[in-house]
Amino acid sequence: MNGGIPGENLTLTCKITMTVVYGIRWIRPNGGSPQMIILCDTANKVCDPAGGINGYTATIVSPTQHDLTIYSFNTATDVGKWICRDGSTGAGQFSCIMTFKSGPDSVTISPPSPGSVPEGGSLTVTCAASCNPPCSYSWTPRNQQISPTSQLKLININRSQTGNVYTCTATNSAIPKSESKDFKLTVYCEY
Repeated sequence: MNGGIPGENLTLTCKITMTVVYGIRWIRPNGGSPQMIILCDTANKVCDPAGGINGYTATIVSPTQHDLTIYSFNTATDVGKWICRDGSTGAGQFSCIMTFKSGPDSVTISPPSPGSVPEGGSLTVTCAASCNPPCSYSWTPRNQQISPTSQLKLININRSQTGNVYTCTATNSAIPKSESKDFKLTVYCEY
């Protein structure tokens, strides 16, 4: 599985494990656009410049490796299945599924307003974000990590913790990008 970042260039690599007879053909069989993109003539070591389709370039790196560069990766046209195969016979077919990398988006904490807790009580707060691939998480008060997961568990809370700001940071290391959400803790006495 490969992933592209929207708007950035991406190169797919086709590893050939057999003798190529008719050249390499890059195809989009799942209805994506374009359906058939490039034919590479391995005998003459040249590739048709994207078959007249802008935004794609094929390269013969070696007899066993062919690359397809997608310029300005587009989630509407480039996500889905790509196949690299011997041009006529379909032998030696190589395929990959293209996804796109995104996020973190919409960082939330649950419960939405977790800040008021009785002294001696406990609190569990969960952080979530939309990410592809999945995000990693960390919780920090005053820039010191206390939990490397999406869940923060505070137990036996005392009054000295009132006013503490707890920050959840969701990170997509594949892009890389991080987003944060925080809450302020209030501790009250029950008498």
